Amino acid sequence: MDNVHVEVNTSAMMGNLRAKWRKHLPQITALIRENANRYVRVDRGNLRGSSYRASDLAKGRIVWETPYARRVYYTGKPSKDINPNASLLWCEVAKQRHSREWGRAVEKGVGNL
Repeated sequence: MDNVHVEVNTSAMMGNLRAKWRKHLPQITALIRENANRYVRVDRGNLRGSSYRASDLAKGRIVWETPYARRVYYTGKPSKDINPNASLLWCEVAKQRHSREWGRAVEKGVGNL
């Protein structure tokens, strides 16, 4: 009877996966930020603009940094005069509407996990 011996180098596989993730994370994070900004309240554009200054795409961190960002994320009624898509909880709205697109971006960049 012949035996087959298979050895899998999981350390190398994980290292490769981590490298791909680090390489593509800024692009994936930028896509998520763009999608979320479709639903951000816009009066003068300071809130939306803050996401370009305060976010750290290489770390996968998206930040809207204004004194009122937290309050308008959760409360009130967004004006739709400038942005007809404006919504409360704009990240959650983006996730509901674009998560498949985000998954495809991850698969394309990192591979099908």
